Amino acid sequence: MTLSILIPTYNDSCLALANNLQRQIDDFITLRNNVGVELIIADDCSTNSAIIEENSKINSLQNCRVIRAEHNLGRAGIRNFLADNAKGDWLLFIDGDMKMKNDKFLEKYIDSIVDVETQVVYGGYCIDNSNEDNLKGNLRYKAEREAESKKTLSARKNHPYNHFHTANFLIRSDIFHKIRFNDEMKLYGFEDVLFGKQLKENGFAIKHIDNPVYFVDFETNAEYLRKTEESIKTQQQFADLIGDYSTLIRTHRTIKNLHLTWLLTIINKCFGSKIKANILGNNPSLFAFKLYKLLKMTKG
Repeated sequence: MTLSILIPTYNDSCLALANNLQRQIDDFITLRNNVGVELIIADDCSTNSAIIEENSKINSLQNCRVIRAEHNLGRAGIRNFLADNAKGDWLLFIDGDMKMKNDKFLEKYIDSIVDVETQVVYGGYCIDNSNEDNLKGNLRYKAEREAESKKTLSARKNHPYNHFHTANFLIRSDIFHKIRFNDEMKLYGFEDVLFGKQLKENGFAIKHIDNPVYFVDFETNAEYLRKTEESIKTQQQFADLIGDYSTLIRTHRTIKNLHLTWLLTIINKCFGSKIKANILGNNPSLFAFKLYKLLKMTKG
């Protein structure tokens, strides 16, 4: 078999991640010489020159190369671009801002596909709590912590398509090219949610295993709010495709069906600025964050 490890990046240094994976590739090929492995990093037109220079060092690593898109493709498009440049009959996608949790990562994935019927494998992700004391006022950290119960192996197995993320998954190349990411989704978020939905609709099973990577990139509250607002625009634009796979879309439709959107309009008018100030402050409330998303969904 041949395996392509595919890492999209935009202004994220992938050198440490690539070094770790390259060591695992060396160890793995030594153990199993019937497996061919390549690692490709795709730069989606990063703007940080220092990071671009650092990532260029990956080209000197054996079995590794960096490619660059001619123009910014977005989170969906850059993954399709990676797949189009891959040679493997299996594609392993890992987000560029992730960190390896264990040194048997590749071995666990290969062991998971000994069953010839395996089509897609999702290893999951978890947050790195090593810097918890410095992240107590971080909105992204709080949101990820609250969602931890949905990321356990048992929770993922109970809802195999609803808790699928691009952060860390393996897929047969032929299946990927039948589905592909919707590259019309240019803004942040939900390309993975739609991909999971399409896997289900096309009858491709997701096998869940315990092989997580660490999520370590906790951006500022302002930056996370900006990304969230982009994701809301994505959900508004592709609401019919995403449907009930989005909690926000589902909740908003319920409120709309109950003819209660007027209440959200009043809340936004009276408290909208205070809610946003709380989210951007040093002790953001997750309730305020969820309410803010509803208000933005209603306001458009």
